[in-house]
Amino acid sequence: MITPLVMGNWKMAIDLDGVVSFKAMWSSKRLLKGVEVAIAPPVPYLALMTDLPNVSLAGQDASTQSIGARTGDVSAKMLSDFTCRYVIVGHSERRQNYAEANEQIAEKARQVQALGMTPVVCVGESASEREAGLAEDFVTRQVIDSCVGLTSDLVIAYEPVWAIGSGEAASPEIASAMHGRIKAALAESLGDIRVLYGGSVSVTNCASFSKAPEVDGLLVGGASLEAESFWQICASVGESS
Repeated sequence: MITPLVMGNWKMAIDLDGVVSFKAMWSSKRLLKGVEVAIAPPVPYLALMTDLPNVSLAGQDASTQSIGARTGDVSAKMLSDFTCRYVIVGHSERRQNYAEANEQIAEKARQVQALGMTPVVCVGESASEREAGLAEDFVTRQVIDSCVGLTSDLVIAYEPVWAIGSGEAASPEIASAMHGRIKAALAESLGDIRVLYGGSVSVTNCASFSKAPEVDGLLVGGASLEAESFWQICASVGESS
């Protein structure tokens, strides 16, 4: 049985005071069972997060290179040094804002796996692709091309681009159908892969997604910035003790 994973992606949306406040509130909460929790803070705050109870750390991105003159890049080795268990690659904001292609994302994921960490490969279609009836074919191609050379130590995050930060989440039915398609695309080469849903996940809709068939957890953006709302989302997937 797959243990569900709930991962918070803080992006560049928090400052030092916010990190300190989150830690204090989270540490006062009851422990959660039946769910794995991870948080991807901005890189400068990784060192502050290593003592957070029952929370794995994640990087928000990794370089395609292991070392060298790459101003501003963060290598997989650097993230490993801060005990990151997961690294997000291919988030739609990276694909759109930095023109990252599937081939680059696959190389980043290979760098992550080479250091013993688990890549979280993000995929998702735009509104125009869904309206044209191309969503499943588009996402399937993203998945296959972004996972070249990877092992089964892998997580896929399905985040429809039109839902990210819009307040308009996909329906559980849409998520289930796409997750099934993603798993089918990788079943022969990689076996049973954990697939998360992301895109305007909130306290009010999280339970409907976590209980949907084929959904193995959640990738949470804005609602993960506050410990109270993130804990509630995690508790909706697992249980508190």
